[in-house]
Amino acid sequence: MEQHIKVLRQQIEKLNDPKFDLEAWKLATSVLLRRIFGPHDAKIKWVEEIRFDYGSWSLRDADGSDHAALGKKRATEILEAGILELETLGAPQASEGPLPQETANQTLPLSQVLEVIENELSVSQFKKLAAELKNVAPEEQAEALKNQLQIFGSPIAFQIVAQLLLLPELKAQLLAGHP
Repeated sequence: MEQHIKVLRQQIEKLNDPKFDLEAWKLATSVLLRRIFGPHDAKIKWVEEIRFDYGSWSLRDADGSDHAALGKKRATEILEAGILELETLGAPQASEGPLPQETANQTLPLSQVLEVIENELSVSQFKKLAAELKNVAPEEQAEALKNQLQIFGSPIAFQIVAQLLLLPELKAQLLAGHP
């Protein structure tokens, strides 16, 4: 239990690192929380929902709030609640912990996958792939897409795969040795 508290305190300290990366921190913290409290603990969802901005420059400028500070404060409070839970109630029973399959069966948001593909393909290439999907029977679509990517040239397919593997969720799985 002391080790659990120690790693949660370390995650709180990382919030003040000048090279702080929110997405990497959220990913690492989620993994730790799953390991400590189990896969269905609410703190995991709360950490994954932390955002530092509204997603719009005009909203950020109009609001005037320091969203990074607010996000870090929320993160600190979530982890302090976890520490308090460990100190008062003790560590959860081993049977409450995550199953190996549950941590490996995470999904990527479709928006991230689309963003990678859109960044690697030109508009005309993207339209050609869409046309292939529309004009080919479902059982032949995979082969048609493969052929079209070959026409574009192998560097594009390799770039798409490389960029997908560098998405934080996939990269963490690779580094952890999970397929």
